[in-house]
Amino acid sequence: MWLSWSVDTNATGAGGVPRVRVGVTPGVYTREVVASQPMTSYAASDMCGKHANETDIAKYLFPGYFANVLITGLAPGTRYYATYGSLDGGFATETTFTTAKAVGPDVPVRLAAFGDMALSLWDGAMGNVAEVVRLHDATADGGLDAVLHFGDLGYAEGSTVIWEMWRSYIEPATRKIPNGEWGEDSDGEGGVATWARFRSPGVGVPGGTAPRGNSIYWYSWDMGSVHVVMLDSEHNMTKGSPQWKWVAADLAAVDRTMTPHVVVTQHRPLFTTEAGSQYDVAELMRADLEPLFHAHGVVAVLGGHIHLIRARVPARGPLPAAYKCEEGGPVEGITYITVGTAGATVHNETMLPGTSGVLKGWRVEWGLGILTAVNRSALRWDFYSIAEAKVVDSAWLRLL
Repeated sequence: MWLSWSVDTNATGAGGVPRVRVGVTPGVYTREVVASQPMTSYAASDMCGKHANETDIAKYLFPGYFANVLITGLAPGTRYYATYGSLDGGFATETTFTTAKAVGPDVPVRLAAFGDMALSLWDGAMGNVAEVVRLHDATADGGLDAVLHFGDLGYAEGSTVIWEMWRSYIEPATRKIPNGEWGEDSDGEGGVATWARFRSPGVGVPGGTAPRGNSIYWYSWDMGSVHVVMLDSEHNMTKGSPQWKWVAADLAAVDRTMTPHVVVTQHRPLFTTEAGSQYDVAELMRADLEPLFHAHGVVAVLGGHIHLIRARVPARGPLPAAYKCEEGGPVEGITYITVGTAGATVHNETMLPGTSGVLKGWRVEWGLGILTAVNRSALRWDFYSIAEAKVVDSAWLRLL
């Protein structure tokens, strides 16, 4: 796993190299891991254009330098205690984290899933972060195993100082719950800050091990009985492109005896009934990707981009003869879910005529999706409403 933090200066020499001390007992650190990659940062001039590349204090605040340390060899499902820093700069107050569960067909997993958080509406975004933490703390062993945030993220919208504010208010969640992924920003400027701040399974591992994807942009990872694929809808996804070839190879290599549930996430949804360009883009993406997903048994495709409209499209063929989606099972096929509900401004779709009947669980509100892999045969979707503080929609995505 990666442990990341920021510092004020990019210190040189052995004493300034970031390092992590870690162990399974509070205050007792049995390992020290030294960073093998240089620290990262970004300047206003790295941004793509006005107003993001302006240096006015309202637009740009120097973010410092980001230290990223990869800790390998940790036991799955284990609580660790750690401190981080450098020999010259000193070490932080002890923090704690729990590693991802072991991979296995009947290992239960509970993942929070959403897109489009933003900082412009504090009630929505802050409420979502608070509920993520509350749901995680609801049981003694932690109610959530990871968070899937498939973009958009902080909505800097030309003011990169927003990234500093956004980082501060997501920290209560990121300190407690592993972040399985951070998606891309559809406005483009977010790619610079995201690349500097975050690491993913797609970032190369020191020692020559090939990355599991392409940096922060597209990658995959396993937890319990679930194989999660993160795609980048802001890069070329057409048949034959590097991203398409990668996902084709990744899906073909999935060991379904270990991870029977395969879930794909990306920022832009692959199914929408919204009239106009969103529909056109979704149709083009799905034309190239859906055959791959069917061929390799993808269970669900999650997306955001359409803010706060939570729409579930029932599983789309090919389906077994005994398929009974509305009666509870057995259920197979692909279910498309739009869950851009993490706090950004509400959108209302102008739906294409005659398409409302394909939608299930339509709601316009803030909230978060929860994927629960019960065992090798059952994967459930729940939508938790922030306003009502409860689950308001549920569906079996896979029930055999």
